[in-house]
Amino acid sequence: KVKVIIAGVGKVGIMLTRKLLAEGYEIVLIDNNQQVLETCVERYDVRYKKGGVFGKAVAAKASKHSAAVCRLIDDESAIESEFEYIASQEVYGDVYVLVSDACKATGVRLTNVVEHPEDYSCVFYFATSDTKSYLKVYTDKSGFVTYAKPMSLSGANDRELSLLIEEIKRRFE
Repeated sequence: KVKVIIAGVGKVGIMLTRKLLAEGYEIVLIDNNQQVLETCVERYDVRYKKGGVFGKAVAAKASKHSAAVCRLIDDESAIESEFEYIASQEVYGDVYVLVSDACKATGVRLTNVVEHPEDYSCVFYFATSDTKSYLKVYTDKSGFVTYAKPMSLSGANDRELSLLIEEIKRRFE
C-alpha cells in the first residue's frame, strides 16, 4: 500500500482522506486537535500524529525514511512543487495571471489556489517571510472583484507579502 500523509484535518483533509482511502491508500493524519484525530481514527482506517502543522515533525517510530519525511514535513521549500491551476471562472483565471506575474516579479512562491464558490472567493496561498500567507479575493455573482484581503501568520511584519501586494497594486496604476 502507498502511504500518504495529510497535514490538517479540516474540510479538505477529511475529503482527501475519504477519497484516498476509497482508492486503497494508507493514510497518516497530522493535526494539533487530539479530539478530531481520535474521531477520525474511529470513523476511518487511519493512523495519526498529534502535533501542530507548523511544529517540528517527530517520527513516532524511527525508520530509514524518518529523517527525510520529517524534513519534508518541516521544510515545505524542500519539496519541488509546481501545480497547474484551471480556473472555474474567467475572473479567477485573470486574477491568477495577475498574482502569478506579481509573484515572479517579487520572488514570492505561490503554493496553492483554492476556489470557494460558497462565498464567491478564491484564495491564493504563498510561502513568505519564513511563514504562510494568503490573499483572499472576493467576487460578486456577476464575476467582478469586490474585495481582496491579504493575511499572514506574521501579521504586518510579513515584508514579502507587503511587497507582493504593492506589486499587484502597481499593476493597476
